[in-house]
Amino acid sequence: MANIVNGISGALQISQLLAAVLVVQAESLHSQYPARSTPEICVFIYHQYFTELLDFLHELLRLTISPSGIADYPFDVLREWVLDLLLTRSSLGQGKGEGTLVDQILLQLDEQQRKIEELLRTNNPVGVEYEMLSYRVGCIREQQNRMAGIIGLVTEGGYLGKGQVIKVLKWLKRCDRVDGLSGVLLA
Repeated sequence: MANIVNGISGALQISQLLAAVLVVQAESLHSQYPARSTPEICVFIYHQYFTELLDFLHELLRLTISPSGIADYPFDVLREWVLDLLLTRSSLGQGKGEGTLVDQILLQLDEQQRKIEELLRTNNPVGVEYEMLSYRVGCIREQQNRMAGIIGLVTEGGYLGKGQVIKVLKWLKRCDRVDGLSGVLLA
C-alpha cells in the first residue's frame, strides 16, 4: 500500500496524505471500476475532485460578483466574504511573494501547462498508459479553461485590478502559441 501511495503522490505531484486518501477512496470504488487498477481510479478521483472544486468556485463567483449574480439580502454577506477573499493576499510559494486569487490562478495555469508538457514527454505510451495519458492531459486542459473562466468572471464583475490586468497581459505575452486558453484570457 505504501508503494502505491508513493507512486500516486509522485505521479500526480500531490502530498502523500492526499495520495493516501485517494487510495482509500479508490479501494472503496473498485466494485464500480472492476477493470481498473487502484492508481487509475485514484487519477479519476483526483481530477474529478479538482474539477468539481473549480466548478464550485466558479458558481460562487457567478452568484456573488458577476453582473448576473443575485443581489438579495442573504447573498450580501456572502458577497462581502467573496470580495474579501478576492482581495486577500497569500503566499504564492517558493519565494514568489504574495498575491491575490487571480495571481494564484495565473500561477496555477503555468503549473498546469508544465504538467501537460511533462506528461507529453512520455515515450510512446500504448494501451492503458496511452488512455490514462490522454485522460490526464484532457482533464488538465479542461481545468485550465475553467481557471481562465474564473478570471473572466472576476473581470466581468469589475474586480480585476490594474496590477492584475498587467499580470494577465504579461502572462499572455509569455504564451508561445495562440490556443483556446490564451483566447479565453484575451477575451
